Amino acid sequence: MDETRYYVTSPQGEEIVEAMVDIASRGPAAGVLLVLASQRMTTDAIPGPLKGVCSLRWAMRCPDTTASNAVLGQGAAGAGYNASDIPRSHRGVGILDADGSDPVKVRSYFLDDQGPDLMAVADAAYALRLAAGTLPSRTRDEPVEDPAVKVLEAFGDDERLHTAELAERLGDGWNPSRIAEALRPYGIAPGDVKISGTNRNGYRRQDLESALNGA
Repeated sequence: MDETRYYVTSPQGEEIVEAMVDIASRGPAAGVLLVLASQRMTTDAIPGPLKGVCSLRWAMRCPDTTASNAVLGQGAAGAGYNASDIPRSHRGVGILDADGSDPVKVRSYFLDDQGPDLMAVADAAYALRLAAGTLPSRTRDEPVEDPAVKVLEAFGDDERLHTAELAERLGDGWNPSRIAEALRPYGIAPGDVKISGTNRNGYRRQDLESALNGA
């Protein structure tokens, strides 16, 4: 779970924590390991009941002693285990606290996202899921349609469309927010569009074509 603090401090936080404690407690027996991550480590990021069933704690560079202790436990900094002392230049370095041994400062593995490292991990994961029959129905070789292309197709022969009409043409599941999200990666935002004398929020076909052709 990435950004754990976001979930545990949400209105459903108590229920989420209860489920995670159950997974962390019983999951290992079934080969299921719970991994929690949080960039902003505060005292409420990992609640006590959940922290109590975390057998491994990994504290990378923290902004202060309080954040470091929130990961490694109260008193850890005083005992000499303070992740806020890790220099900024030491990328990938952290303090690992594993049950049964004293915390130790180690450096994590470096995975080159421009080379074969991550592709090798992805290929291994794909092979395991293929063997287990847990892959989704779509195969990895089928193309995934860019939602921005679908938005452009909805224009038909029109050069301009108001957002409300565009969402109606796209059909179920589409609304102004989803349209904006699909076009945001291309730097396209809704603006005033005048059609038949009516000025409303909308999009221009030319903007989409230029952005997609450039991409």
